[in-house]
Amino acid sequence: GNMGKPSAAADVRVLGAAAQLPGLGELALGAPADMADVTARSSWNKRTLFVVNVAISGALGVFFFFAWALRREQKAYGWYALASLLWVLFAANIVATETWPFPDTVVAGRANMTALVLYMAAFTVFSWRFGDMRLPRLEPALGLLVAALVALVWLTPERGLADALNVTMVCCVAIFVGAAGLFMLRALRTRQADHLMLALCMALFVVVGLHDLFLVQGAISPGGAWTPYSSLAITLCMALILGGRMARNIRRIERFNVELTDSVAHARANLQTTLAREHALVLRNLRL
Repeated sequence: GNMGKPSAAADVRVLGAAAQLPGLGELALGAPADMADVTARSSWNKRTLFVVNVAISGALGVFFFFAWALRREQKAYGWYALASLLWVLFAANIVATETWPFPDTVVAGRANMTALVLYMAAFTVFSWRFGDMRLPRLEPALGLLVAALVALVWLTPERGLADALNVTMVCCVAIFVGAAGLFMLRALRTRQADHLMLALCMALFVVVGLHDLFLVQGAISPGGAWTPYSSLAITLCMALILGGRMARNIRRIERFNVELTDSVAHARANLQTTLAREHALVLRNLRL
């Protein structure tokens, strides 16, 4: 007889480590065409942008690594290369579809947070080297803090891992905010164009980082994260800043080589003139 309407309810089971707060996230229901647009936008924001960012960051990391290898005195290039490669390791977790080479998601999560801690430290030291800042007390303190955070991430049992990761994330943001504040003060003192540009990039980093941190913590109303958009733009700005400094260094070397060549030619001409005079003087003395 009487057939009832099919139920729209469905049960969904989600498996995952409790420390990583697994879940389906925000769900959307609607017409297939509308849902296709929602899926395309979500894929662009949460995957495609990060894939592009990982590719660009990796290329920049390799480029500035070789730039540092050719000129070891340019330590800022080496630290930026290290920071870029660490960012690649961190962001790659966002686009990864499996936990390899780690055995499970818990270990992968620990490794991912470790990459973030090391990235923040490397970028902080890069900013100090880029600004020619010497901080003999802060650098050992930063090393100790990084070691403590890495130990916290790896030694905390799984039942307390969520709190440990949360504390580590907050500390990472605090490290970067402190580094940005110090570099902004440095840029205001030097008034160099590249220092001011990097200070502006770091200020944008701080705004974006705080926004997304408060978003994750639930301190602000749910909305879209800013990191997918800002990270790509700021990475390109960083490439322009470092590329501009490299171009200026190359021009300075070229000018030095030209000046050195002119100096050698002038010294050679003076030497020839002097030798000619001495030769003429010797001939005159022999005639006498």
